[in-house]
Amino acid sequence: MSKQEQHIEFLEQLTEESLPDFFCELSEDDTQNIHAWVSCVLEKERSGLDQFFGSMTQTFKYIPNFLIISITNKYVEPPIAARITEKLTIKQAVSIAIGLSPEYVGETAVYIESKFAAQLLAALPKRQAKKIVEFMFEIYPLRVLDVFAHAEEKLFNLAKPPDKFINRDRSTLSELRCGVLERFL
Repeated sequence: MSKQEQHIEFLEQLTEESLPDFFCELSEDDTQNIHAWVSCVLEKERSGLDQFFGSMTQTFKYIPNFLIISITNKYVEPPIAARITEKLTIKQAVSIAIGLSPEYVGETAVYIESKFAAQLLAALPKRQAKKIVEFMFEIYPLRVLDVFAHAEEKLFNLAKPPDKFINRDRSTLSELRCGVLERFL
């Protein structure tokens, strides 16, 4: 993957939308500058919160999973759960995700770094992972493409994508997303 494709992938993953067409016409330097600028904005926006989420993760070690799951379902919104989850190991994340609904885990996966989300899906029981992926096919199809860019082949066989997903307009997708979509066929 070229540097420009990496910058575009980074920007695409920030939203559940395709990037405007003009991004494909930008030079590698332009996309690198935009990537750097957006990263600085995000860093400023998130400053201080990372340490807070890291502290919460450390606290989780002393709370039984059934309490964490109960609290999470009632009081923790998916974007917050995602920030906390990214501070956990895959093993810790799986032990909590198993007790959550597929919809909640799918909503949370939207906000988790794509590679971590793919690892989490691969580590979950097949039945639960299948339900999560089916939910995401319907609600977050572009996010599925981002997550599956980091997925092993066995994950592609987990659930059959709906026709709407397979037949989507490829003209608005980046090369990376088109390549992932082709792997589903």
